[in-house]
Amino acid sequence: MKKNFFDLFRESLKDLFGKPLIVLPSAILGLILFGISQLGLILAPRFQTTASNIAWTVFVGLASLFLASYVFSGMIGLAKKKVSWKEFSVNANGFWFRNFQILLLIVLFSFLIGRIAYYGAFFLGKTLDLEVGAALAVFLLIYFAGLIGILIFLTFSSFFLVVDKLRPRGAIRRSIGFVKRNYLMTLALNIILFVVGYLANKIPGLFGDAVIYVLVVPFFVLVLTKFVVRK
Repeated sequence: MKKNFFDLFRESLKDLFGKPLIVLPSAILGLILFGISQLGLILAPRFQTTASNIAWTVFVGLASLFLASYVFSGMIGLAKKKVSWKEFSVNANGFWFRNFQILLLIVLFSFLIGRIAYYGAFFLGKTLDLEVGAALAVFLLIYFAGLIGILIFLTFSSFFLVVDKLRPRGAIRRSIGFVKRNYLMTLALNIILFVVGYLANKIPGLFGDAVIYVLVVPFFVLVLTKFVVRK
């Protein structure tokens, strides 16, 4: 089991450098998101009201989610089969809207867990007269519990969606059952993903963005797709 686990990373790394076309969609996504962020900086002085700021934030969030749904659907298809633009477009065009529904659900759950953790830490901190550091620890504990107790079961939803050509509900059910059978390995993958993503986000400027979209994102799409296909 341990050998198979580490084989996922070794083989994914080999594919990452052996089939560089899989990097291109992620890199293009990174460039588009960077362009949207720059546009936001240009338009920021025009947003003089709370409503306009909220409208822009919602627009950017939905646009980013649509783009991510399209690109990730295509990349999962590339990771499963031969790498070609045709394979990318077939899966991206065929599954992007279903994937959007799954990613939107994950975002909503993440937001809900974050709010529960925030208000839970605030209530306990005020009730028990905790210091800032202790209250922050409570927040992280509640948030982490939500991640490993709820969100972790959605880890492979997008991957089963594309790999097995399912509907969103069927993909989510398949992911939940799969995680139950492989909980510790899924937890390990999520922790590794979190740590690598956290470290990559610490790299400043465009170079940091390049590391995320050229290396981290396609690498973990490969890892998670291989994990699903093998099981």
